[in-house]
Amino acid sequence: MHQYPVALIHGSRDPEYINDVDSFFKRIGIGYIFLLGRDEGIIPGSFPLFLNWGKDYENALRFTDHRLNPLLGIGGFINELKMHIPKTIIMHGSSDIEALRGIGVLKDAGFEVRLLNGEPSVYTMDCSSEAYLLFLFKGIIVRKATEVIKAKCPLIKLSGPLSLEPWFPDLILRILKSHGILD
Repeated sequence: MHQYPVALIHGSRDPEYINDVDSFFKRIGIGYIFLLGRDEGIIPGSFPLFLNWGKDYENALRFTDHRLNPLLGIGGFINELKMHIPKTIIMHGSSDIEALRGIGVLKDAGFEVRLLNGEPSVYTMDCSSEAYLLFLFKGIIVRKATEVIKAKCPLIKLSGPLSLEPWFPDLILRILKSHGILD
Protein backbone atom coordinates (compact mmCIF):
# COMPACT_ATOMS: atom_id res chain seq x y z
CA MET A 1 0.00 0.00 0.00
CA HIS A 2 1.21 3.52 -0.82
CA GLN A 3 1.65 6.38 1.60
CA TYR A 4 -0.86 9.15 0.79
CA PRO A 5 -0.73 11.48 -0.96
CA VAL A 6 1.45 10.09 -3.74
CA ALA A 7 3.27 12.24 -6.30
CA LEU A 8 3.41 10.85 -9.81
CA ILE A 9 6.63 12.16 -11.38
CA HIS A 10 8.38 11.58 -14.67
CA GLY A 11 11.10 9.17 -13.57
CA SER A 12 14.51 8.14 -14.86
CA ARG A 13 16.89 5.24 -14.56
CA ASP A 14 19.71 7.61 -13.58
CA PRO A 15 20.89 6.74 -10.01
CA GLU A 16 21.57 10.39 -9.11
CA TYR A 17 18.02 11.31 -10.13
CA ILE A 18 16.53 8.40 -8.19
CA ASN A 19 18.53 9.26 -5.04
CA ASP A 20 17.58 12.94 -5.26
CA VAL A 21 13.88 12.10 -5.74
CA ASP A 22 13.94 9.69 -2.81
CA SER A 23 15.69 12.20 -0.54
CA PHE A 24 13.30 15.02 -1.50
CA PHE A 25 10.11 13.05 -0.88
CA LYS A 26 11.41 11.68 2.41
CA ARG A 27 12.04 15.30 3.51
CA ILE A 28 8.47 16.33 2.77
CA GLY A 29 6.92 13.10 4.03
CA ILE A 30 4.92 11.99 1.01
CA GLY A 31 5.20 9.06 -1.36
CA TYR A 32 6.08 9.05 -5.04
CA ILE A 33 5.76 6.80 -8.07
CA PHE A 34 7.49 7.12 -11.44
CA LEU A 35 5.41 7.60 -14.58
CA LEU A 36 8.20 5.98 -16.59
CA GLY A 37 6.88 2.65 -17.87
CA ARG A 38 3.50 2.99 -16.12
CA ASP A 39 0.53 1.32 -17.80
CA GLU A 40 -1.82 0.61 -14.87
CA GLY A 41 -4.96 2.48 -13.81
CA ILE A 42 -5.60 5.27 -11.32
CA ILE A 43 -3.29 5.45 -8.30
CA PRO A 44 -5.38 6.30 -5.20
CA GLY A 45 -4.34 9.56 -3.52
CA SER A 46 -2.04 10.52 -6.39
CA PHE A 47 -1.36 13.83 -8.09
CA PRO A 48 0.95 14.78 -10.98
CA LEU A 49 4.07 16.75 -10.03
CA PHE A 50 5.48 18.21 -13.24
CA LEU A 51 7.21 21.46 -14.04
CA ASN A 52 5.56 22.09 -17.41
CA TRP A 53 2.69 21.06 -19.63
CA GLY A 54 3.24 18.53 -22.38
CA LYS A 55 2.74 14.90 -23.35
CA ASP A 56 4.26 13.49 -20.17
CA TYR A 57 2.03 15.66 -17.99
CA GLU A 58 -1.06 14.72 -20.02
CA ASN A 59 -0.10 11.04 -19.77
CA ALA A 60 0.31 11.35 -15.99
CA LEU A 61 -3.24 12.70 -15.66
CA ARG A 62 -4.54 9.30 -16.82
CA PHE A 63 -3.17 7.70 -13.63
CA THR A 64 -3.86 10.35 -10.97
CA ASP A 65 -7.03 10.98 -9.04
CA HIS A 66 -6.14 14.59 -8.15
CA ARG A 67 -5.64 17.06 -10.96
CA LEU A 68 -2.85 19.55 -10.27
CA ASN A 69 -1.56 21.98 -12.87
CA PRO A 70 2.13 21.82 -13.68
CA LEU A 71 4.12 24.08 -11.36
CA LEU A 72 4.49 26.69 -14.12
CA GLY A 73 0.68 26.95 -14.08
CA ILE A 74 0.54 27.80 -10.37
CA GLY A 75 0.89 31.51 -9.52
CA GLY A 76 2.50 30.89 -6.13
CA PHE A 77 5.28 28.93 -7.81
CA ILE A 78 6.04 31.74 -10.25
CA ASN A 79 6.09 34.26 -7.39
CA GLU A 80 8.61 32.10 -5.48
CA LEU A 81 10.81 31.88 -8.58
CA LYS A 82 10.79 35.67 -8.87
CA MET A 83 11.95 35.98 -5.26
CA HIS A 84 14.65 33.31 -5.29
CA ILE A 85 16.27 32.68 -8.65
CA PRO A 86 18.22 34.61 -11.30
CA LYS A 87 16.47 36.04 -14.35
CA THR A 88 18.18 33.65 -16.78
CA ILE A 89 16.62 30.19 -16.77
CA ILE A 90 17.89 27.06 -18.49
CA MET A 91 15.29 24.37 -19.25
CA HIS A 92 15.25 21.09 -21.17
CA GLY A 93 12.88 22.20 -23.93
CA SER A 94 10.57 20.10 -26.03
CA SER A 95 9.08 19.82 -29.49
CA ASP A 96 5.71 19.46 -27.73
CA ILE A 97 3.63 22.57 -28.46
CA GLU A 98 2.01 22.39 -25.00
CA ALA A 99 5.44 22.88 -23.38
CA LEU A 100 5.56 26.35 -24.92
CA ARG A 101 2.91 27.43 -22.41
CA GLY A 102 5.38 27.21 -19.54
CA ILE A 103 8.04 29.08 -21.46
CA GLY A 104 5.49 31.81 -22.16
CA VAL A 105 4.56 32.01 -18.47
CA LEU A 106 8.23 32.45 -17.53
CA LYS A 107 8.82 35.09 -20.21
CA ASP A 108 5.68 36.95 -19.10
CA ALA A 109 7.10 36.92 -15.56
CA GLY A 110 10.29 38.63 -16.79
CA PHE A 111 12.64 35.66 -17.12
CA GLU A 112 15.01 35.01 -20.02
CA VAL A 113 14.49 31.36 -20.94
CA ARG A 114 17.04 29.25 -22.82
CA LEU A 115 16.51 25.65 -23.90
CA LEU A 116 18.78 22.66 -24.35
CA ASN A 117 16.40 21.43 -27.06
CA GLY A 118 14.60 24.07 -29.06
CA GLU A 119 14.51 27.82 -29.35
CA PRO A 120 15.62 30.07 -27.83
CA SER A 121 18.68 27.87 -27.57
CA VAL A 122 21.38 27.78 -24.91
CA TYR A 123 23.85 27.45 -27.78
CA THR A 124 23.17 31.01 -28.97
CA MET A 125 22.72 32.73 -25.61
CA ASP A 126 24.88 35.58 -24.39
CA CYS A 127 26.78 34.70 -21.25
CA SER A 128 25.23 36.20 -18.16
CA SER A 129 26.85 36.20 -14.74
CA GLU A 130 24.40 33.60 -13.39
CA ALA A 131 21.64 31.27 -14.54
CA TYR A 132 19.23 28.82 -12.99
CA LEU A 133 18.83 25.19 -14.07
CA LEU A 134 15.04 24.91 -13.85
CA PHE A 135 14.58 21.19 -13.31
CA LEU A 136 12.86 19.40 -10.46
CA PHE A 137 15.65 16.95 -9.60
CA LYS A 138 19.32 16.21 -10.23
CA GLY A 139 20.29 13.72 -12.90
CA ILE A 140 21.56 13.25 -16.40
CA ILE A 141 19.75 16.24 -17.93
CA VAL A 142 21.03 18.61 -15.24
CA ARG A 143 24.56 17.28 -15.79
CA LYS A 144 24.21 17.79 -19.55
CA ALA A 145 22.88 21.33 -19.09
CA THR A 146 25.75 22.16 -16.74
CA GLU A 147 28.31 20.80 -19.19
CA VAL A 148 26.85 22.69 -22.16
CA ILE A 149 26.51 26.00 -20.30
CA LYS A 150 29.95 25.82 -18.66
CA ALA A 151 31.58 25.06 -22.04
CA LYS A 152 29.96 28.17 -23.52
CA CYS A 153 30.14 30.40 -20.43
CA PRO A 154 32.92 29.10 -18.14
CA LEU A 155 32.54 31.90 -15.57
CA ILE A 156 28.77 31.65 -15.17
CA LYS A 157 27.36 30.81 -11.74
CA LEU A 158 24.80 28.03 -12.09
CA SER A 159 22.25 27.08 -9.46
CA GLY A 160 19.44 24.55 -9.35
CA PRO A 161 17.67 22.19 -9.58
CA LEU A 162 14.65 22.93 -7.42
CA SER A 163 15.17 19.90 -5.15
CA LEU A 164 18.25 21.66 -3.72
CA GLU A 165 16.40 24.84 -2.78
CA PRO A 166 15.62 25.28 0.93
CA TRP A 167 12.31 27.02 0.10
CA PHE A 168 11.05 24.40 -2.39
CA PRO A 169 9.82 21.64 -0.01
CA ASP A 170 7.64 24.09 1.94
CA LEU A 171 6.29 25.51 -1.30
CA ILE A 172 5.25 22.06 -2.52
CA LEU A 173 3.51 21.33 0.79
CA ARG A 174 1.69 24.71 0.66
CA ILE A 175 0.57 24.03 -2.93
CA LEU A 176 -0.72 20.58 -1.98
CA LYS A 177 -2.63 22.01 0.99
CA SER A 178 -4.12 24.85 -1.05
CA HIS A 179 -5.38 22.35 -3.64
CA GLY A 180 -6.92 20.03 -1.04
CA ILE A 181 -4.44 17.21 -1.74
CA LEU A 182 -2.80 17.40 1.69
CA ASP A 183 -4.54 18.14 4.98
